[in-house]
Formats: sequence, C-alpha cells, structure tokens
Amino acid sequence: MSNEKFEKEKQIDSPEPTSSSPVVPKKTGRLLPLLCLLFAVGVLTAIWWISQNLSSMANVPKPDFTTANSNVALATAQLLKAVEDKPNSADAWGEYGEILMAHEWNSEALICFDQAAKLNPKEMRWPYLAAILLDRQEPILALAKYDIAKELASGYAPLWMRRGNTLLGLNRTDEAESSFKKAFEADKNQPFPLIALARIAGIREDWKNATELLEQAKNIAPKNREVLVELTRSRMLLGVNPMLGQAEQSAILSGQRYETIPDEIYSAINEREVAARFAAMQADSAAAKGDLQAAAEGYVELIKQRPEMVRPRLNLASVFLQSGQAPLALTTLKEAVQLFPEDARAHYAYSYALEGSQQLEAARREREEAVRLKPDFAEAHFALAISAERDGDIDQAIQSYRLAIQSDARLARAHLGLGLALQKQGKLEQAVAAMDAAVRLSPGDPVPKGYLDKAKALLEKNRP
Repeated sequence: MSNEKFEKEKQIDSPEPTSSSPVVPKKTGRLLPLLCLLFAVGVLTAIWWISQNLSSMANVPKPDFTTANSNVALATAQLLKAVEDKPNSADAWGEYGEILMAHEWNSEALICFDQAAKLNPKEMRWPYLAAILLDRQEPILALAKYDIAKELASGYAPLWMRRGNTLLGLNRTDEAESSFKKAFEADKNQPFPLIALARIAGIREDWKNATELLEQAKNIAPKNREVLVELTRSRMLLGVNPMLGQAEQSAILSGQRYETIPDEIYSAINEREVAARFAAMQADSAAAKGDLQAAAEGYVELIKQRPEMVRPRLNLASVFLQSGQAPLALTTLKEAVQLFPEDARAHYAYSYALEGSQQLEAARREREEAVRLKPDFAEAHFALAISAERDGDIDQAIQSYRLAIQSDARLARAHLGLGLALQKQGKLEQAVAAMDAAVRLSPGDPVPKGYLDKAKALLEKNRP
C-alpha cells in the first residue's frame, strides 16, 4: 500500500475532534488509573497518620499534679507539653515516662515507655524501664520486657541481674543462674553477680561452692559489707564458726541486704526527681557511711531550704533512731504527718516510732492510714499484720499478710508471716505452701528454711 493511500485511510478511521470530544493522548489516558491510585494511597496514608497522631495525643497520661511539689509539677508539665508537641517522638515519650516514674506515677510511666518502645523499637531503655516497673506485681510480663531489652543490649550487666532476680522469684533457678553468669561476663569488676550465684548454690545447699564464689567476690570488693555478711553466713553453714560481732549476727539473722549493682539507666530516673538537691545527696552519703552527725546536720539544713519536702524529715528521723535519739525521731515524724497528711510513707514511718515508744494502738492507726492512702503499700500491710498478731487477731493478720503479698508478691517475710499464722490455725498444708514461697524468695537464708522444715515435719506427723 502506498503512503498516500495509507494516509487517506488513516484520516477516515480518525474523525476530526469536536468540542464535546477532547483530545486525550493515548499515553496520558493509560496513566490516569495509576495517578488516581497514587492519589488514593496518599489520601489514605494522610488519614492514617492523622488518626495515629490524634490517637497518641488522646492517650497521653496526665496525672493529677495539683498536690505535687511546685517544682515537680512544673518540670512534669514541661515534658508533657513536649509529648503533646511531638507525639511521634520516642524520646519525648520516654523522658516524660522517666519523670513520671521518678515521682511514682508508675502506671502512667508504663504507658509512656510502651509508646516510646513502639516509636523506637531499637532503644533498650524503654522496655528495660517498663520491666522494672512491672517486676514486683507482674513478673511474667516483666520478664518478657527484660528479654526484649537483652536482645538490644546484651552487654548491660544490671539488666541480666534484674532478669535473674525475676527468674529466681519465679522459681526458675537454672535460668536465673544463667542470667547471673551473663551479668558477671558483662562486668567482671562487680561482686553482685557472684553473690547471686552463691545464693543459688545455697538453695542447692552446696555451701562449698557458695563459699568459693563469695571468696572470689571478696577479692573483687574486699570492703563490701554484703559480701562479708554473705561470706560469714556461708562459712557458718559450711561448718566454719568465725567470731561474729553483734552487727554481723543481726545482719545474718535478718537477711538484710545493703547494695545493688550500679545501674546507670535506673540512676537517671533518680536524677529526674527534681525535688532532690545536692544537699540531699550529701546527707544520704553521710548516712550510708555511718556518719550520723553529718547526716543529721545535712537533713536539718535541707529541711530549712526545702520545707515543702517530706523525704528529708523521714530520713532525719531514721538517723535519730539509728543514733539512739528515739524521742527526737518521734517528734520529727509527728511533725511530718501533720505537715504532709496525705503522704503514706510519713504515716508508715511514724507508726514504727510510736511502736517503739509502746503506743501500739496509735501505731496501728497510722498503718491503717498508710494503706488507706496507698492501698498497694506492701510494707504497711505487713506491719498491720504484725500489729494484728500482737493483738491476737490471727484472721486479721492473715488478711493483711495476703494483702501485702498481693501488693508485692516477692516480699519474702510476708509469705513467711502468712505461713506461721496459718500454722497457728492448724492449716498446715497452706502454711507449708506459704513458707515454701518464702524460702524460694530468700535463697540461702536459713531462717525461712528452718521454719519450713519444722512445718513439713508437723504436717507429716499429722497425716492420717
């Protein structure tokens, strides 16, 4: 076909465009569906982003700051605004959570850490701090958070220590041992993983291994009081009877612990407690070193500078008690309760000062007020149980022990107290179960184990 004929046929097949038939190039016509699709995707993405942003804003926790220290309220409000201004910033959420945690708004802090972890899943601080918050009441959930954190920072020794203690509380001894070993691998200059491993050896009644581990810990930290106390205990149970002073005997019988592994991440939380000042740190340091005179002077000065703070008064009363000045402690705590009637810690501390001066009924009332103000105050519930037992009200004591355990499932002495109270009522199987929990929660401590062995023997004797 000639070119001329082809052009004529082409003109017949392609009529002239009219005003009602716009010219649309073939290529552009094929792009329209794609452009429409891209536009729709863009709109949907925008809608999703806006919904996520609004959702984050709606879920920002806002505790009641009206009763807080003015400096605390101001600092917290500033970090709250940072979250509201940048709701998709993991750091903003995390820092807001840290200041909430520092001032014991724990459930609100947990929301913030979870949101921060969603926004930045590669940062270990957020699941780690969430795990610390969950550790007492939800150890299984805490363990899941620790496991997330360890995948992100496997060389952080405090993480392995906390994880190991949680596993120990769940009676998962072999896993706990592995975690403590990881802690020691991560930081071989700390005695605390070795102390923990020695306690596991104590659970297995392998006092030779426990003593060897504690000797190793002593080489690392020859003046660490906890190492010395644990080593003394271990040697005694191994059959060696060293000379003991009254303080060492008391510490061994009580199972008292003095220090924990340094934790930079958790320490940062304490630094966010804006009500604290350098004077407080100096006074705390003096008290820790046993310089009670310097500690008392520091707390007195801090009270003058910051009369709106309750903690220096409680610490000052503690120093007075340690130095044998019980009347001064009682006066200081009475003043604290009068000035801070909504502070559960003040009522709790005051109850012990009243008890020491034989004002037992008043002490019980202060403990009741402490748990009214803070229903999950485990130590106050435990103290109420002691008061009830002293009054001969075993049923009330059992109820208070159970509330203490409900508030803090890892409070070993509450489990032991519950077991002893149940034993008084002849409920031997329940008593054995409670004492067994106390033994698991205080590895290496012979006191709960001694009670457990006696309860088991009594149960066996009374079986039909």
